[in-house]
Amino acid sequence: MQAFEEHDLASITKVLSLYGDYGAPSDVSMYLRSEFSRIRRCRAGMQSAPQPWPSEDVIERLVRKSGGYFIYASTVIKFVDEESCSPVARLDHVLGTSNASSEVNPFAELDQLYIQILSTYPPSIENNA
Repeated sequence: MQAFEEHDLASITKVLSLYGDYGAPSDVSMYLRSEFSRIRRCRAGMQSAPQPWPSEDVIERLVRKSGGYFIYASTVIKFVDEESCSPVARLDHVLGTSNASSEVNPFAELDQLYIQILSTYPPSIENNA
């Protein structure tokens, strides 16, 4: 970082925070809405899902949990959209995660999401040997 503060580079560079600034929450919200809409249109059995799915409250909750990071939102979408599973059940599973303390660790919600996702998969055959 210090190299970018030197005179030669300082005049042609700009510091850009990757920590959820610059409208990231609204971009994450737009991404989630778009992807959930796609899932509702394209996945079999979604016609019987409650309208709207997911609710505005759920979208807002996921945006807050994301902290403005697309990795959280993207992971949720990939988990919910897994072909062999019900998107409604998967989203309910994600929403069942406890609120982690993001003040101590900015990725606490993502860590909790990964734990929740990994807990849905059966143990491997190697572990049963």
